[in-house]
Amino acid sequence: MKKQDEEGMSEMMDSTLIIALGLVLAVVVAVLVFGVFTPVDKTAYLLPQFGVGNISGYTVITIFNRGGEPVYFHGAPQAKYKAELYVDTQSGSYKAVPAPALSVFKPGDRIFAFYTGSGFAVTNTLSGLTFPSLPSGKITVRLVDATSGVLIAKEELVPAATAPTSTVTP
Repeated sequence: MKKQDEEGMSEMMDSTLIIALGLVLAVVVAVLVFGVFTPVDKTAYLLPQFGVGNISGYTVITIFNRGGEPVYFHGAPQAKYKAELYVDTQSGSYKAVPAPALSVFKPGDRIFAFYTGSGFAVTNTLSGLTFPSLPSGKITVRLVDATSGVLIAKEELVPAATAPTSTVTP
């Protein structure tokens, strides 16, 4: 005859321990996945073409959107991604200030960056504007996804040269 203490664990206790072990394992996996590997949003995919052009007698930086996703520069989002334009010259590095009329930069659009005397501005039209010439020497233009901080494209321009060297980062 068996005594009551010799039966071992009951089936209910056995099931409870297995469920508790499963829950602990799920929590550990969730902490590892979401704590160490934080999800990163996709960055904007854009293929800009930079250049130096003479528009209405003024030398400006031209940026043509050859394809990809639209980006916006300020105001209410009309596209998924926000972009910022930086211009580096021998005299310093500047964040280009977007004109109020410049909202979304879609494939097929052309925008212009010009020197204001104390920095750079970016606009989609140059009509009615007066501004000084671009600073002399090498100019580096960087287009950055403002949300993620990822460099979309970078190009070195020399106002007197016609063939810039470019780096596009998808």
